[in-house]
Amino acid sequence: MTYPLEVPVYMDIAVGINFINNKNIKLYVKIKRLFQLLDSHVNWATWAFIISFIMPFVLFWGKVTMKNALVFFNLSYINGTIFNIFTFIIILSIILSRQFLPPRPKDVSRLIYITFILQWLFVPIISAFLGSTPALDAQTRLMFGNYLSFYRTPKAR
Repeated sequence: MTYPLEVPVYMDIAVGINFINNKNIKLYVKIKRLFQLLDSHVNWATWAFIISFIMPFVLFWGKVTMKNALVFFNLSYINGTIFNIFTFIIILSIILSRQFLPPRPKDVSRLIYITFILQWLFVPIISAFLGSTPALDAQTRLMFGNYLSFYRTPKAR
């Protein structure tokens, strides 16, 4: 099987078109699955930014401008709940990953454990930049028609 040298990476569009044109799948299932596909792509690209940067900014702005608004009270409650859950997950991850570490050699300082814990505190920032930035870049290119392409290097013997 041979492939063309350049394959555009807009397979989601092709998946959606072929999925809609398939007569063997019920309309309800088609709509549900396409919504799940689009929803997962949007969430992949945006939630890390929203939780890490936008939500704290909105809370700060709400406290400064509208101190008594019910919306900002509920938003701060929801945001606090989300951050408490994330804090619990990060602490649990620190404890579990600590259990998998080998014993510390005698010539290594105990400060290595402090740096180990500090690394976990950067997970939200790192996930926002290394996880969501490529997704936003790819989706922005797709939106403007600047498709990413795959170039298969010709092989010769």
